Amino acid sequence: MKERLSGHSSFSEGNDFDYIRRIETLAIFAGSVAHDYNNALTVILGNLSLARLEAQGNQELLDIIKDADKASMRIKKLTERLAAFSAGLKSFKTRFLLRDLIALVTEKALANFCGNFNIEIKDELCEIEGDKYLLVRALINIIDNAIEAAPSEGGIVSISAEKINVSESLSFKEIELSPGNYILIRVGDNGKGIDKGEINRIFDPYYTTRPNSEGLGLAMTYAVIKNQKGFIKAESEKLTGTVLSIYLPVI
Repeated sequence: MKERLSGHSSFSEGNDFDYIRRIETLAIFAGSVAHDYNNALTVILGNLSLARLEAQGNQELLDIIKDADKASMRIKKLTERLAAFSAGLKSFKTRFLLRDLIALVTEKALANFCGNFNIEIKDELCEIEGDKYLLVRALINIIDNAIEAAPSEGGIVSISAEKINVSESLSFKEIELSPGNYILIRVGDNGKGIDKGEINRIFDPYYTTRPNSEGLGLAMTYAVIKNQKGFIKAESEKLTGTVLSIYLPVI
C-alpha cells in the first residue's frame, strides 16, 4: 500500500545551493577515499622498505621495487590533493527533526515510482544533529538504488525509521558503532538480491552491477554517513531483496 507523510517540509533547495551541496558531498567522499588510501599506502610503503633491505645485491629486484615505490608516491600525492579538496569544504551541522527530512526524501525520490511503497515512521523520532542536506542526498541515493533494484512489475520499496538502543559495538569496514541511542532507518526492496560475496562491495567506489552506472552513489552515501558519525550496512538474500540499514546517533 502506498503511504505518504503529511505535513509541510521545511527544506528547500535552489539550483545554486543544490550544486554547492553536491560538491560538498563529493568533498566528503574524497576525504574518505584519501583516508582509506593513506592507510593502505602506509602498509605498502612499509613492506617496500623491508623488501628493499632483503633485495640488497639483486639489482633486478631492486629496480622493480624502485618502480613500485615511485608509483606509490604518485598515489600518495593524489591522496594529499583529495584530502586538501575535502578540507576546503566542511559539512554544516544543525539540529533537525528526522521526520521532516524523511518527508522530503520520500516526496522527491518516490515521485515517479510506479510500484508500491510502504512507509513506517515511528512517532518517537527525536532531533538529531547533522548536515541535513547531505543526509537528504544520501537517503535519496539509497532509495533510488532500491527503486532500480525492485522489479518493473510488482516492485515494492519499504522505508522505516525508529529510535533504538544499541547495546554492543558493531563494525563494518572501517566504521565503528559505539553502544548508545540511535535512529535506525531501513530501506528495502523486493528485487533479486545480491550474492553474499558481493554484498560488502556495493559501497566501494566505481563498483556497480548495472549498465550505465558510475557506481558512485552508494560510495558517496557511505562517506556521508561515516562523516555524520553514523553506521550503514547491507543485508540481502537472493530472490528476496536487499535492505540497507542506517544508524544515526542521537545527540
